[in-house]
Amino acid sequence: KKHFDYTVIGDNVNLGARLEGTNKQYGTHMIISEFTHAEVADLFVCRKLDLIRVKGKTRPVTIFEVLERRPGSARNIELAARFEEGLDLYRNRRWNEAIAIFEAVRRDFSDDAPSGVFAERSRNYLEAPPPDDWDGAYTMTTK
Repeated sequence: KKHFDYTVIGDNVNLGARLEGTNKQYGTHMIISEFTHAEVADLFVCRKLDLIRVKGKTRPVTIFEVLERRPGSARNIELAARFEEGLDLYRNRRWNEAIAIFEAVRRDFSDDAPSGVFAERSRNYLEAPPPDDWDGAYTMTTK
């Protein structure tokens, strides 16, 4: 006779929903926010993936890809480290060096999709650099 309909709402739920859809753009399977990463970093090998601004928000959030449970394989630990090296070059506007790293990661790690995304972005920024006040964040245009 009594029926309850529960709904989860709030910023964290909205962010989680946005991140689930973000996997398509990076060619990944599981993306988590910096907030979740802080809670599970000891349990999972993750790679820092990007700094993004989700649709409807102005504050960027760092996102991570969950690769596997810890202790993790040497292969995934190397993938995360090499990708982050490219990411640091990208954020410092060193586009040619970033492209070289991302292309090497793609070659060495079975055509790694996120490296392809960043190699392409870096090529685009070579031709049309971001404004001087660029904070390194990528603004998502879809939910």
